[in-house]
Amino acid sequence: GSTAIPGRRAPVFLANQFALVIRGLMAEALEPYGLTHQQWGVIVAIVREPGTDQRRVAERRNIDVNTASRLIDELEALKLVRRVPSPTDRRANQLLLTRAGARLQKMVQGPSLSAQDRALATLNKREKTLLCDLLTRVVEANRGYAVPGVGRRKPVRKASEHPSSALA
Repeated sequence: GSTAIPGRRAPVFLANQFALVIRGLMAEALEPYGLTHQQWGVIVAIVREPGTDQRRVAERRNIDVNTASRLIDELEALKLVRRVPSPTDRRANQLLLTRAGARLQKMVQGPSLSAQDRALATLNKREKTLLCDLLTRVVEANRGYAVPGVGRRKPVRKASEHPSSALA
């Protein structure tokens, strides 16, 4: 047939539905702790790489630097994360969990993993591994599209802002 997808199941639709399922389960798990899934992602990034900086968190979480900054500000206001001047780069801050942040991370770890397990509960162990392997392969093969902002419409410039109008 001429269709690229067996049985006409559109990957874009399935991927969006899967993302909604995971986010919904994560929101349910994180809500009692007052965290969003994006805030939790920043905490996880800091746990995996203590002393990391805002730029690395943005890369690791696949979000833009402004979003990372906002999330770090929120976590700092909640007294869960603190910024410490980097000993190697005067322009950067290292990110560390506070005592409260470390306690919360330990409490949320279990419910977070359980939420992800619930999303895949219908699959056996081999199928879970296969699904993650296949998703990883697809993402890795298309890495250039897995960046913040891809797919958004570019802002339309007014004629007065257009570079060629400066020549007129």
